[in-house]
Formats: sequence, structure tokens, C-alpha cells
Amino acid sequence: MEAMTDAPDPGLTDLIAAHQAGERWTDFEYPSIFSDKPFVATTVTKMVNCSCGESMPADDHPAHVALVVEQHTNGRITELEASTRESVRVLVMERHRAEKAEATIARVRAVEAEYLDPEDTDIECREDVWRFIRDLRAALEGKS
Repeated sequence: MEAMTDAPDPGLTDLIAAHQAGERWTDFEYPSIFSDKPFVATTVTKMVNCSCGESMPADDHPAHVALVVEQHTNGRITELEASTRESVRVLVMERHRAEKAEATIARVRAVEAEYLDPEDTDIECREDVWRFIRDLRAALEGKS
């Protein structure tokens, strides 16, 4: 898991750098030549080209950058939540696997004790079974 730091998110830093306000100009909107209004600009809008390629009114650019940052942040939060869920799933699986291994080791020990009965007369069979059980137990316990 990543350690929490005060360092900025490099992805976010790059993203903000990719949304800088660039060229600025003034857009004039004129009435149609077919209208009866005088041919004078009816709307004057300060425009800006964002470095992402979009053009927009200059007043809208901060909201545009804020939306991009919010989308990036929501994506990072989703990634972290997914990572957390996966970590919990892995821990549960590991715990389940360890419990199964412990139960198997206990069963093998019981079988081992049964086959190590000193009154057993079939020495060759007993040694083969004991060797197999010993190797199985060592493998389950993580020993070579």
C-alpha cells in the first residue's frame, strides 16, 4: 500500500499543466444583417484557448479546470477503493488458506501418530508411509 505523503499527485500536476489558459481574444456578436437592429456588437465575450484544445469564455476556464481536477480525483479515489477491496479480499483468502493448511497439518499429525505405532510389525510399509507423511507435513508447514 502506498504511504501517504504531502507530495503533489504527479498525474494531477501534469493534468493541470495541460489545462492552462493560452491565447486570449475578444469575441463580438453582431446582430443579423436582416434584423432591424443597428449593426453594433450586442455581446462582447472575453475568450480563451485552453491548452487542452477547447475554446471557452475566459470566465468559464476556472470551472473547466476544477471539473478536470474533480474527475481526476474521483478516478484516483475509485482506484484506491478498488485497491483496498482487493487487499481485503487477498487477506481473507490468505487467512482461509492458512486455516485450511492448519487443519490439514493437524489431520496429518494424527495420521502420522497412528502410523508410528511401535507395535506395528510391517516395518517397510510403516517407514514408507511415515516418510510420505513427514514430507507432506514439511511441505504444508513451509519447510523443505
